[in-house]
Amino acid sequence: MIKRILIISTVFYAQISFAQDLPLTIEKYKIHIRGVGKILIGMSVVDIEKVTGQKLKLEEDPLVEQNCAFYYFKNSISNLGFMFTGSAKNNMKLARIYLYKPENETISGIKIGDSITKLKSIYKEKLEETRGHYTNYLEYTYKPVDKSDKNYGIIFETNNQNITSISVGRYPELNLVEGCL
Repeated sequence: MIKRILIISTVFYAQISFAQDLPLTIEKYKIHIRGVGKILIGMSVVDIEKVTGQKLKLEEDPLVEQNCAFYYFKNSISNLGFMFTGSAKNNMKLARIYLYKPENETISGIKIGDSITKLKSIYKEKLEETRGHYTNYLEYTYKPVDKSDKNYGIIFETNNQNITSISVGRYPELNLVEGCL
């Protein structure tokens, strides 16, 4: 009986130890001013595939010819969408990340579904309030304090009560209402 308990305990602790060594899944990545987890604004498609271990799939879109393209993870239920811009299809860099589900949260703990009250209590005067172009719902843009981050931002779209989507990116792409258009 004691031998059995020792074996079970050893296996249990080995599994815990192994699990702690695994990389974070994309759904656990934190949203920050320059990206989401290890996925950073300015990376190429190849760079993102390397750091995540997942392939990206190009969304069929005629706008690729206009120096802008959308990608999603192939074979994944991830809630991330990626907007790339650049002078040539093989030279595009990540400009904006779209988040649509509450799995990811900001470093400060804000996620989709949180109330506007919570958002304001966390970010206070660092938020700029505007209205959505089509919805007229409240939108909040996090403006970084550090001058080195002045070309980056985070947009929190709402339904006038709760956060419904988040996007992070660089300017001017972050201000584009319809992404590539």
